[in-house]
Amino acid sequence: MRRSLVFLLVAVVSLSALALWLDNSTVAVRGVVSDEETGAVLAGVLASSGGQDVRSDASGNFLLLAVKRGGVLRFESDGYLPMELTVEAFSIIRPIIGSIDQVVTLRPNLVSGAVTDVETGSPLAGAKVEAEGLSGVADDSGHFQLKRVKRGAQLVFVAPGYRTAQVPWQGENPVNVSLRPNVVSGTVRDLYTNRPLAGVTVTAGAKVVQTDEGGKYILSRLEVGEVLAFQLAEYARSELTYRGEPVLDVSLRANVLHGQVQDATDGRPLPGVTVSVGPAYTVTMADGSFTLKEVPAGPPLIVKAPGYAVQRLDLNAVTTLNVKLKPFVVKGLYLPFWLLSNPDYVKSLVASLERTELNAVVVDVKGDEGNIAYPSSQPLAQKINAQARGLMSLEEFLRLTKPRGIYTVARIVAFKDNLLAKARPDLAVKDKRNNDYWVDWGGQYWVDPFRKEVVDYNAGIAEEMARLGFDEVQYDYVRFPSDGAVSNCVYAQESTPASRMAAVDSFLANVQARLRPYGVFLAADTFGWTLFRDDDLGIGQRIENMGRHLDYLSPMVYPSTWHPGVRGLDYPPAHPYEIVFQSVQYGIGRLKGLPAIKVRPWLQHFDDYQKRRLSYGPAEFELQRKAAVDAGGLGWMWWNAGGVYQMSAFAPRGQR
Repeated sequence: MRRSLVFLLVAVVSLSALALWLDNSTVAVRGVVSDEETGAVLAGVLASSGGQDVRSDASGNFLLLAVKRGGVLRFESDGYLPMELTVEAFSIIRPIIGSIDQVVTLRPNLVSGAVTDVETGSPLAGAKVEAEGLSGVADDSGHFQLKRVKRGAQLVFVAPGYRTAQVPWQGENPVNVSLRPNVVSGTVRDLYTNRPLAGVTVTAGAKVVQTDEGGKYILSRLEVGEVLAFQLAEYARSELTYRGEPVLDVSLRANVLHGQVQDATDGRPLPGVTVSVGPAYTVTMADGSFTLKEVPAGPPLIVKAPGYAVQRLDLNAVTTLNVKLKPFVVKGLYLPFWLLSNPDYVKSLVASLERTELNAVVVDVKGDEGNIAYPSSQPLAQKINAQARGLMSLEEFLRLTKPRGIYTVARIVAFKDNLLAKARPDLAVKDKRNNDYWVDWGGQYWVDPFRKEVVDYNAGIAEEMARLGFDEVQYDYVRFPSDGAVSNCVYAQESTPASRMAAVDSFLANVQARLRPYGVFLAADTFGWTLFRDDDLGIGQRIENMGRHLDYLSPMVYPSTWHPGVRGLDYPPAHPYEIVFQSVQYGIGRLKGLPAIKVRPWLQHFDDYQKRRLSYGPAEFELQRKAAVDAGGLGWMWWNAGGVYQMSAFAPRGQR
C-alpha cells in the first residue's frame, strides 16, 4: 500500500509539473495573410503578439516565434480593418511538433459618403472619387464607396463642371463633400472700338446666357476643355476653350461692312457694283448702297465695276465706307499668241501704244491650237505638255505693261482645242459617223463643253491668270462648234438649246466665282449675230444668259463678217459706222435689265475680205470707233490676226 501511495504522489507531482510547463510554454505561429474578398495575398501586414512583431513577405507569409499559448495575435494593414486571434489551447502533441499553421484573412476598410452641389445641395451622380490608384463613382443619389483606402491618403473628388476637391482621410466615416461649380465670367467688347457689347449670346454645350448692358456674362458648371461660343449679329463668331480660368474676356470683330459706291467725277451713285472681301461679296443697290456680310479678316476690300478702275482697300477697323470709283474706258488691241516669241516686237508695240490713246493689250495666254503661254500648275496641262516654249514669259509681259499703266487682258481660247482633244480623245467632240474626232471646216478639233475636266481646266487657267496679275480674263470660243457638219457632233450628253446654254452659263458662273476674290474682270467674245438673235445660234450663246456672269460682252462686230443685205445694207463692209452702231445699240438694249454688264466690241483693223476687197484705213477705223461710242458702248478693242496695226490711226495720248 505504501508503494501505491508513492506512485500516486509521483503521478500527482508529475501532472502538476506538466500542467505548469504547459501553462508557461510557447509555440511558433506561421501562416499566410490574404484579402478576404479577393483572396489576394497581402504583403507588409504587421503581425504582432506579446511584444514581438513581424511583417508578411511578398507572398503574404509570416512567422512569429515563441507565441505564448492563449496569447493574442493582432494583424494590421493600411486599407484593411485590424484583426485579432487568440492562440488556441494546444494538445500535448503540438508542443512536441513546435509550431502552429494559421490562415488569416483581412477585411478591406470601407470609406463611404455623398457628393453634392454646394449651391443647390443636389447629388452629383457620376462624380469620381479617387485615392492613390483607387477609384469609385457616385451613384444616382450621389453616394460613393471606396475600399482599401490608406490613412493619410488624399481623397480626390472630380465632377464635370465643378472644381476638384481634395480631402485627407484619417479614418473618419462617412465622408460627405460638396463641390463648388466652375464659374467663368468676362466682358465682351468690340474689337475695333473697345466698347462693351450687350446681347451677345454665349453658349457652352447646352448652357446659354447673354451679355448684359455692360457686356458682362457669367457661366457656371463648365467642364475644362468645353468650348465657349460668342455670337452677335454683324460680328464674326468667336470660340474659346475653357481651361479652368475664372475670367475670359473676348473681343468680337465686326464682320458687316456698310457703304455706298459713287462715280468719282460726278458723285452719282453706282448700282450693280461688285463689292467683295475674300469669298464674301454683294452688289450695290440702285442708290449705290451696299451691305456686305460675313466679311473675313485679312483680305482687302475689292470694289469692281466695268467702266471703272478697280479699287482695293485695306479695311483694318473700318465698318462703314464710301467708295468713289474713277472711270476707266478700255481702248485696246490684240497681241497674238505667236508674237510672244518675238519680245522685241512686243516691246516696240507697247512703246508705240504708249504714245496713243490706247491703254490696253489683249494677249493670248491659251491660243487657237490649245497651247498655253506659261507653266501651268494644273496636272492636266502638265500631262499634255500644253506649255509652248520659247515665248516671252507672262511675268515679263506684265512687268513691261503694268508700270506703264496698261490694262492687261488674258485671252483664253476655251473649247476649240486641238492639243487637249488629241491628248485626251475621251474629252473630244466625236463624229457619230465614225466615232472618231469631229473636225470643223478649218480642220480643228474641239473638246466637249459638257465634260467637267474640260470646264475645270479652262476655268483653272483663268484663276492662274488672276493670281499672276492680269486685270481681265477674256474667253473666246466659249461655245459649241458652228463651222462644219455640226449635226454629226456627239457629246457626253444630249445637245439641245437648253443644255448648250446651261453648259455655257454654268461655265461662266464657275469662272466668275473663281475670279471674284482677285478683283479681275471677266469678258466673253461672241459672234455679232448674238446681239440680234434670241436663240442660242446652235452654239449655246444667248447674251441675256451670259450677261449675268460677265463684266464685259465683247461681240465681234467686224463689218466684213456680215453678208450683203444684212440690216438693210447692200454691202456691210462699205458701211462700218452703220454695222457697228446698230449692233452695239441693239445689244445694249437687250442687256438693259443687267446694269452691271457693259458692251465693249471688237472692231475690225484689217482689210475687207469679201468680194469687193475694200481697204480699211484710218477713216474706216474712226467710223467704227465713233459708232461704238455713239451707240453707248464702253470702250473698244482692235483685232488684227497678225498683230499689225496702223498706229497713226489712233489719236495721240491726251488728245481724246
